[in-house]
Amino acid sequence: MTGRFEKWLEYEVLKESQYIFYQYSRRKMIDCTCSHCKSEYQLERSIPRHNKEYVCPICKRKSIFKAKGKSGYFSDYSEAVKIEKASDRIILRHFEVRKSYAAHGTGEYTLSYHEDYRAVFQEKFHFYYPVYSCLAHKNVWKEKYIDPYFHYRYHLNYTIKAYQTITQMPGMVYPYNLKNVFKGTPFEYCSLDYFVKNNRFVELPVVYYLKTYLKFPLLEQFVKQNMFYIALECLYQLPNEWEETKETNTRHFLGINSRYCSILSKYNMGIREWGVLQKMEKLKIHLSEQEIFAYCKIFESNRDFLELNQYASIRKIVNYLAKQIEKEEKGKAYKLSGDVSGISHVEMKCYQTYIRSWKDYIEWAEKLEYDLKSRYVLFPKNFKDVHDKTFLEYQKQQDKMERRKQAKERRTVNQLLKKDIKLLDTKIQDKDYLLKVPENYQEIRKEGQALGHCVGSYIPHIANRECDVYFIRKKTDPDKPFFTVDWRRGKIVQCQGKGRIRYPQEMVEFVHYAEEKLRLLKGEEEKKAA
Repeated sequence: MTGRFEKWLEYEVLKESQYIFYQYSRRKMIDCTCSHCKSEYQLERSIPRHNKEYVCPICKRKSIFKAKGKSGYFSDYSEAVKIEKASDRIILRHFEVRKSYAAHGTGEYTLSYHEDYRAVFQEKFHFYYPVYSCLAHKNVWKEKYIDPYFHYRYHLNYTIKAYQTITQMPGMVYPYNLKNVFKGTPFEYCSLDYFVKNNRFVELPVVYYLKTYLKFPLLEQFVKQNMFYIALECLYQLPNEWEETKETNTRHFLGINSRYCSILSKYNMGIREWGVLQKMEKLKIHLSEQEIFAYCKIFESNRDFLELNQYASIRKIVNYLAKQIEKEEKGKAYKLSGDVSGISHVEMKCYQTYIRSWKDYIEWAEKLEYDLKSRYVLFPKNFKDVHDKTFLEYQKQQDKMERRKQAKERRTVNQLLKKDIKLLDTKIQDKDYLLKVPENYQEIRKEGQALGHCVGSYIPHIANRECDVYFIRKKTDPDKPFFTVDWRRGKIVQCQGKGRIRYPQEMVEFVHYAEEKLRLLKGEEEKKAA
């Protein structure tokens, strides 16, 4: 390992591992030491706070305050990958890197690293791990068989991490000499060097990147057009239709115009944002770059809200919601044309709740036949009050419609039962049992309550001719509920008694007889109707 590699591990891979150590005192100025630039300086007593972020005034790097009395011994970990070429193969070397800070809080640390896995590509990937050899008196590299079942069997954190580390090889990639390493290999045009140069501090699954490139060469185009986030998403979950594509042009592949492609690239958007742009083009929604970015930020790239454009422009809807939130929730009013970079997660959820409520309100208003061309209907002054009143009115309408529907179903069921009484009457019986047709829908409900099963809920199914319900009675007590029959598609599919019990062995013969007789009589009725 060269000195350049070690410096890269220290200052880039563990870039976040930087601290300002201070000794608390009652004096106005406190002595501080930066672990990166080793500078010693003083800050006002009110500034340093243990574990608080701060920018070092000397080296201008983001740091974290550590009080000498509280810090103790601690370490920071990270992962790095170095890619090398050996004759006809590519070797990926995975390193675990550590910075260990001394307990006395002087800012002194030791850098250590060790190589724990290797991936070698020669036609396909082979994985190796170090094993101590008694003959060689040192560690030798042994190929490891990867068994996903073994590593995921117990779902332990250690086994899952070990499997992911070996197969993905995650880490920050050593950016130097990558072009020469890949020259003359299947990865010559994979653009990993360009990705790494533009995302120096991003950890990525290097093996996944190279494997994805082999089956999806368009990954190279995404990277070259600065669509880095989409490229990263492809590594973890590449859609099947993308894998099978033969398209080589990114814009044609994404199915959006050149303006949207440039927005996708400029703001480094992902697959969800691409879906938003695709729908905007389909619905002919015209927003500026800033407004598109703000929409994706506020509504977390939700495509469903774009359909509200049929009632009013998305710009007007968001401006209206902003006024309502400012008035009702005392929150900050964010508009699509304004700066939304400072919006918090709680504020985003508030906007999403309001737009869902507005969407519900519009749907209720549409069913209640309100005039949706009126701005007073679309954008009421007191949205919460109007929303609640509209919901109550809509609920009344739905209840009324439900009552009408149930009344119609009951009339239909009673008519069908009358026909069955005429058709079947007492034709299906033997010396012990008889098949009875219910007189009306109330009798079916009473049967379900008496026997403790759900036949009372079958009224809509009977009305829609999905099934028929009959009763089996003992001849000695013809009025007492005994067993209930569910007849559909020309056979008895259920025959249940009290507590959903199945009919006993002595009833088997009668049930078979009733099924044959029903098939015969109902079949004759269908022929006459035809």
